[in-house]
Amino acid sequence: MPEYNRTLDFVMTQSDGTAFVVSATAYTADDVVGGLGRVKTGSGGGMLLRGVSIRDTHKQSEPYIIHIYRSEPSTIADADPFAPTVADADLEIGTVTINNADYATDAGSSYSKAYKAIDKIEVRESSGGTLYVYLQCTATPDYNAVTDVKVEFWYWMD
Repeated sequence: MPEYNRTLDFVMTQSDGTAFVVSATAYTADDVVGGLGRVKTGSGGGMLLRGVSIRDTHKQSEPYIIHIYRSEPSTIADADPFAPTVADADLEIGTVTINNADYATDAGSSYSKAYKAIDKIEVRESSGGTLYVYLQCTATPDYNAVTDVKVEFWYWMD
């Protein structure tokens, strides 16, 4: 059993490494928000995902299903319905559900933020130091700015 002893955090980007952006037009329930995301971990495998956060500067506190893949799944464009292939199912290592009630918004703050513990999604096979992520909305978010959503993952490395 590996010994995980270093906690690291990484911000999700677009799959090409640029800043993660969302559409400023309304999404439909079950759409992909922002397209395929990438989390550069630098670990090459050997990590234990422990948490995720979503910051929403439009303060909508939208619920999501976060799909996490060990290697790049098929492409689903921003604002298209989440429709993974059978091959994608073999790459998915876990999901995290963010509910509206998971968000906290302090009086006077300009954002809402959800923190969610991940219950032991272990990555043992080599992922080339990269995880891939889709955000599937379960409501109908309509963000004001393309930078309204920030997703960050925490993990322990061995």
